[in-house]
Amino acid sequence: MKRSKIWFASILIASALLLSVVRNSVNASPIPSTRIEHSGEQSVRRGYQKNATQNQAQTRHNETIIKSAAAPKIEQKTNASDSSTQKQRLDVWNVSDKIAAIAAGAAFLQFLALLATIRIMQKSAQRQLRAYVSGDPEFVVAFDESTPTSIRYAIRNVGQTPALAMRQSAEIVLCPFPLPTGYQFSPILSEPSPPIVLFPNVPVIGVKESRLFSTAEIADIRNRIVKIYIIGRIEYQDVFRKRHSTTFCAGIDADNDTLIKLTSYYRPPDLKISFFRAPIGNDAD
Repeated sequence: MKRSKIWFASILIASALLLSVVRNSVNASPIPSTRIEHSGEQSVRRGYQKNATQNQAQTRHNETIIKSAAAPKIEQKTNASDSSTQKQRLDVWNVSDKIAAIAAGAAFLQFLALLATIRIMQKSAQRQLRAYVSGDPEFVVAFDESTPTSIRYAIRNVGQTPALAMRQSAEIVLCPFPLPTGYQFSPILSEPSPPIVLFPNVPVIGVKESRLFSTAEIADIRNRIVKIYIIGRIEYQDVFRKRHSTTFCAGIDADNDTLIKLTSYYRPPDLKISFFRAPIGNDAD
């Protein structure tokens, strides 16, 4: 009986030991180790994933912060770029304005030049077409102390259009010869002739009678101390309604014998007398 109990206790102890050994074997077996390692890898992976997730979140957060920090700079750059573009556009517009202003100024100057050219052409045409009136003495009548002389002169329009409202007047005067420097003729006191139309190449004859010359004055004429001059003034209007005036002055010249005959009331028309233009008193506009 005691052996049976001892045997049974030995069996129980052996069984317990075997169970303990089996348990230890199971705990030390590769399968549990693989599970443990797999579980560890999963933990590591989970840690990595968690860290990666945290890193991603941190990266996103940092990116958000960076974007937030960079946004004003980007906005500033965008604003600067827009300002630069707008400035360039304004610069281009300003250049366009300058070019347009220069072109407008050039066009205006061309317009002024055109007006000036037209005006010059008009004046040139008027100068070519207007009337030009002159006076030329042609004949002098002999005289003496008791008979005045008279001078006949021709008024001619050498232009291409008529001279309107033409009036003329003249005087016969005695002046020293030669004329002193700065000499001025006395004004014409006679009344002008009635106004007429003077056509081109159709002369009008004027006659002016002198006053009586004294014996002393006639002696001075013969001695060439003084000479007889005719001075005249012509006023007219051209077809362009512009007023003009012409003055003429000429002296009588002849040899001594002719001068004696001229101042002795010589009647035959064979006196050879010439007229010369005075150095003053001849003008036209």
